[in-house]
Amino acid sequence: KGYDLFNKGLVSEDTAYIVDNIGHLKHLKHIFANSDIGFFYRSNLWIILPNKKNSMTKDDIENIDNINFDQVESNKIYQLNFSNKENFLGLGWTHNFDKKKGAWSEGKVATLMLNLDKLKKNKYAFTSSIEKYSLNKNNDYKLKVFVNNELKTTINLNQKNTVNMLKFNIDKNEISSSTLIDFKFEGLVSPFDIKV
Repeated sequence: KGYDLFNKGLVSEDTAYIVDNIGHLKHLKHIFANSDIGFFYRSNLWIILPNKKNSMTKDDIENIDNINFDQVESNKIYQLNFSNKENFLGLGWTHNFDKKKGAWSEGKVATLMLNLDKLKKNKYAFTSSIEKYSLNKNNDYKLKVFVNNELKTTINLNQKNTVNMLKFNIDKNEISSSTLIDFKFEGLVSPFDIKV
């Protein structure tokens, strides 16, 4: 799957990629910042071409330079819904089919992208309520949370509670204009897996 390749910093060399949304574009720009990947905006579509960075025009470079992580304000509560996928949701999210607020993770990794540049304190608390897929009965159904590739916490999602509170700190050295929070899942089961 494309997400798995991208999260490893890889692409298929013989493939052109059409980017689904601006949230994905921000994440892909971050992943491939130091790679020979060209980003092109043509006919209202963003296209990624391997080995074509040198083919980017001045306008192409300016267009991708204007794509950055969204600023997070201090002491503000953010509702992360799939409808605001262009703001903070990177790769690995899909819409919530039963119309509730929130977003579903899709696959083994789902990423939030935050610009924390203007935050002043030494650390900030991240809190969120998360709900597991109720038909997943696996004993090894776990969530590991990483901030800029550093493990912050692990939660066993097989507990009896269907809603868990996720809490961890984002420390001063993790506060930047491109802070990534990766949610990595183990023991996943999807509706497709159990033919729902």
